[in-house]
Amino acid sequence: MRVLKIVSVLLVAALAVAGCGLFEETVDDKIQKALDEQGSFSVYLTEDVTAEQTAAVRARLEKLPDVTELVFEDKEAAHEKFTRLWASSSPEYINDLTPDSMPESFTVTTTSADVVREIRDGAVGDELETLPGVREILYICTTV
Repeated sequence: MRVLKIVSVLLVAALAVAGCGLFEETVDDKIQKALDEQGSFSVYLTEDVTAEQTAAVRARLEKLPDVTELVFEDKEAAHEKFTRLWASSSPEYINDLTPDSMPESFTVTTTSADVVREIRDGAVGDELETLPGVREILYICTTV
């Protein structure tokens, strides 16, 4: 079981480092098509984010091109989701976490993965990363 966890962590780390280019060369056409049909990414906020910063991040995300959905997840919702996802496989992680230990986030869905790549690789991605209150941005093609 420990080896499986280590391998899983290493696989996720390798995918994060390799980025979308890894998928373009190694994933079969059906999976690549699914990734390309709908792109999304998550914007995680800092622990001490203010309401004004959250509102400013939301406003900037709403102005992105080709956004089809923008979902905010507060600490409570993030905790419930984490608990649901890890309850059966790793209950030891759940006992130590409270809603306050979970980050708030936005999930941005766009019309395609190409739009996400343009955001990620361009000035807009750089701008989003520097917005006050933003801790980290995870793009779907590096987290699948």
